[in-house]
Amino acid sequence: MSIFNRPYKFPPIQPSPFNREHLLTSSDNIVVFLDIAIGHEKVGRMVIELFKNTVPRAVENFRALCTGEKGEGRHAEKLHYKGSVFYKVVMNSMIQGGDIVNNDGTSGESIYGEYFDDNSWMTMRQHRCCAVLVMANENAKNTNSSKFIINIKPTMQFKNSNNVVFGKVIAGTGILNEINKVQTTEDDVPMEIISIVDCGELKADDDWKLEEEDDTDDVYPPFPVDWQYQLYNTELTYAYMETVIRNIKDSGDYYFAKDEMVDAARKYKKAYRYYTWTLTQWLNDKFEMSLRNLRTEILFSIIDIRLQQEDYRSIIRTSSEASK
Repeated sequence: MSIFNRPYKFPPIQPSPFNREHLLTSSDNIVVFLDIAIGHEKVGRMVIELFKNTVPRAVENFRALCTGEKGEGRHAEKLHYKGSVFYKVVMNSMIQGGDIVNNDGTSGESIYGEYFDDNSWMTMRQHRCCAVLVMANENAKNTNSSKFIINIKPTMQFKNSNNVVFGKVIAGTGILNEINKVQTTEDDVPMEIISIVDCGELKADDDWKLEEEDDTDDVYPPFPVDWQYQLYNTELTYAYMETVIRNIKDSGDYYFAKDEMVDAARKYKKAYRYYTWTLTQWLNDKFEMSLRNLRTEILFSIIDIRLQQEDYRSIIRTSSEASK
């Protein structure tokens, strides 16, 4: 039977503006986005809330660097995060980016000049959450520029820090987990390029565009934690999830047939991500063997791509997972 003509086929859901009200600390705060790629693979979109009333100068600096509206800098070719990289990844701790001058952490530039002063009562010593944005200074007060840190997990690394907290990631936090998997050197330099391919500001009525929009039946966000399935289905079931995962896997097959292996691999990994997420949900209907078989299809599709890429380490890891 054709994979496009299976029984119990739910109609594809259509993208809808992300329901963001419950995610914001305050409706007055500014919202921006960073579109992230690892190597050539577009991983997804981080949506960030900026604490406007607490740290107005730091927030305006980050917002303007996301839009690029200030044009050229004194040292930076453009005062814009687009095209810059995350140059430091400390596993299970933090990622650091925003050097718009040298892209390696040795420089940076704010919209106010080289540095600007601290203006916050809230530092990392007072903030114990993950996915928090802080200014990366020069280990001294009032040395903020364009560089910033996002912590991956609550950590003691900033226990004695005066780094200024100015925002938090409110959607796309799964991207931090993907970055956390990137191999690094002994100096915590990522061995793959982790870049900001696009960025900007999101106004109050803007769609956050977390869902896929590629003319396939995959219309779901890259990470199920960002998926508001309640908007489309009153009850989450294994049968419904099998259709969702099949739609994502079929989208991978579409790119595989076009010999677009980066996007094919991205879709297969996404399908497996949704499968593992499904296993964490408390669902009322019966877990069918067809869903387990779909898992096997996905993993062997990943192996097929890794064989073409001669990525033998990934093949061993995925084969081990498939045998479980």
